[in-house]
Amino acid sequence: MLNLGSVVVLNDPPAGLDAAAAANIMKFMKKLALAANIAIVCTIHQPSSAVYHGFDRVMLLSGGKVAFLGAAADAVPHFTDAGYPMPPNTNPADFMLDLVNDEFTDPASVEAMLAVWANESAQVDVDASRRAAVTGLPKDYVTGTGIASQVVTLVRRHGLITVRDPTMYIGRMVFFLFAGIFFNIIYVKVGRYSVVWSGLVVKIMW
Repeated sequence: MLNLGSVVVLNDPPAGLDAAAAANIMKFMKKLALAANIAIVCTIHQPSSAVYHGFDRVMLLSGGKVAFLGAAADAVPHFTDAGYPMPPNTNPADFMLDLVNDEFTDPASVEAMLAVWANESAQVDVDASRRAAVTGLPKDYVTGTGIASQVVTLVRRHGLITVRDPTMYIGRMVFFLFAGIFFNIIYVKVGRYSVVWSGLVVKIMW
C-alpha cells in the first residue's frame, strides 16, 4: 500500500466485519495515514459511531449530489443549522444517511437539504474568487483544479504506472490481441450466413 503513492483509495474496507473489528481496522488505517504521511480515501456504506468519529473529513452523497463536504465534526452542526437537529444518543452516520435517502425520506426535504449545501458551496466559490483577487493566487489554488487539469494528471499517472510496471499491461495487450483474433475467426462468416438465412426466411414467408 505504501508504494502506491501519496493517496490510497479503498472501497468499504470494513465490509463484512463486525462493529469492533471494523472500528479497529479504521483505527489502523488512520495510524497508517499519519505515520506514512499519506491520504486515505474510503467509501463507507454504513459506518458505526466509533468508525465515524475517526474520520477527518466526510463527503455525504445523495443521488450523485453532494449533501455535505467538510470536517466530520462539522456535519451534525450543519444539519442542525439547516433545521434538522440530531436526536440524542444517535449514530451521526445513521442520522445523516436517513436524512438524504429519498427512498425513505420525503424527496422534497432531501432536495431542500441539497439546495442548502449548493448555496453554501456557491458562496465558498465567491469567497475563493475574492481571496484569489486579494492574494494574487490563482482561483484553482483555492477551489481545486478544473476538468482539463484532472484529465492531464490522471493520464500522466497512468503513464507512469505503465512505465513502472509494464509486465501487467503488456500481458493485457497480448491477451486482448489473441482474444480479438480468436473471436474474429469464429464470427468471420457471420455476415454471409445471416444474409442467406434472411433470404431463406423471406422465401418461407413469401
